[in-house]
Amino acid sequence: MNVEEMIATIQRMDPKDQVLIASRVLDELCLSGRFPLSDEAKAELDRREQELLANPSRGQTWEEVQKELGWSSSSDGEEADER
Repeated sequence: MNVEEMIATIQRMDPKDQVLIASRVLDELCLSGRFPLSDEAKAELDRREQELLANPSRGQTWEEVQKELGWSSSSDGEEADER
């Protein structure tokens, strides 16, 4: 299967499954180091972390966000990865 065939297959999938696939591909790129963060992105993540530490009750966990968006599990019942 070539890239265009894979994309066509993914486009026919349920949107929740499309999001899960996209999320896992991006996670793999980030974890592998093949998709390095810019200095600006690193600074933004640092800023957000400091904001969370200063006001922990204002945020939501990734699991809460996934549940709110209906992304808490894939179509086969497997729980979504922690990010």
